[in-house]
Amino acid sequence: MRDRTVYQRTRSAIKFLANVKHANQCLHYCDYQTISGTEYQVFTNTYVLFMLVDKLELPYYLDYQCGGLKYPNIERIYKHASLGTDITGLIDINDVIYQMKNKTIHPADLLKFHLDFVEFRIKAKYIKDVVDILGTIDLRVYYTKPNAPLLFVDAISGNQALAMCLSI
Repeated sequence: MRDRTVYQRTRSAIKFLANVKHANQCLHYCDYQTISGTEYQVFTNTYVLFMLVDKLELPYYLDYQCGGLKYPNIERIYKHASLGTDITGLIDINDVIYQMKNKTIHPADLLKFHLDFVEFRIKAKYIKDVVDILGTIDLRVYYTKPNAPLLFVDAISGNQALAMCLSI
């Protein structure tokens, strides 16, 4: 289900970048990087990382003064979070978004999920950011190993996101 327009996705991405609260000034902007042979528009707040094939109109870090800093090499991060166990059925993304709209869960809430002998937690806000910026709830979700980010993949567009989770 494609439920967000490019305009809505762009507004969500700009808001996401505006809320980056880290010292690296480059993270307030996007970069363009080739990862595993595909060119992506990438941006992150260090907790959620987006890799978009269908690029949005976002500020590019080389167009701004970043104090001589370079954008982080995303491919190095991505290699550690490639496809693992498909847990799409474990996380009901539609239900998470529904509960957030009805305020039965708060964005800061840690949602718990169990996979075999591992329990992992992810902030509800991270899932909402992924849905808002990727523009769909029709996502495949992959878990690789404890304390590695979850990989969200939109099979139709090729857009991807990594979101930090905690394993217990």
